[in-house]
Order: sequence, then structure tokens, then C-alpha cells
Amino acid sequence: MPLHEELIVILLWLCATVFVPWLYTAFMESSPSGATFGKRLLGIRVTDANIRQVSFGRASGRYFASLIPTLGIAYLLIPFTQRQQALPDLIANCLVIRTHPKSIATTS
Repeated sequence: MPLHEELIVILLWLCATVFVPWLYTAFMESSPSGATFGKRLLGIRVTDANIRQVSFGRASGRYFASLIPTLGIAYLLIPFTQRQQALPDLIANCLVIRTHPKSIATTS
């Protein structure tokens, strides 16, 4: 494969695996809803440390911090931090909060 074709493949791969997910995540988390579609379904959203809407820059920082290769260690921090934050949340100074309380089905 010629060099210019290899560069095109690399650029397309970068777009598909880094740029598109980054833009989607950062735009959705910095929107008034503060959540991607998956987070909305789970009833959670991303806020700053003061429970306010995050900026596009902060959402971008959180996204890129999640790419730090830690082999899952970043998420093992959650039970040990005061506000149950993962490493990307600590780096970007963000919180993930519930948008509505858990509903518990009771049977009688």
C-alpha cells in the first residue's frame, strides 16, 4: 500500500476511534442535560464539583483523561475517594450524579 493511502487509513482510524467519540461525549456532557444518551438511560449526568453544567473544555479533559492507559486502575479508585470519583473525574474536577432517585420495586 502506498504511503499516502496508509496515511488516509490512519487518519480515518483516528477519526473513528478518537475524534468522533470525543466530540460526541464532550458535546453531550457539556449540554444542558449533562449526559450522553447512555447516561440518560441510566439516570446519571456529569457536573462540575459544584453541581453545575460542565464546559466543553472540562468535558473534553474528562474524556481524554479516560483514555489514560491505567488498565482499569482509574476506576478502582471510586470506592476510596470521598465523592466516589474515578481518575478522569478527579483530573477534570467533575462528578457523576443521579438525575433521579433509584426506584426500588417492592412486592407484597
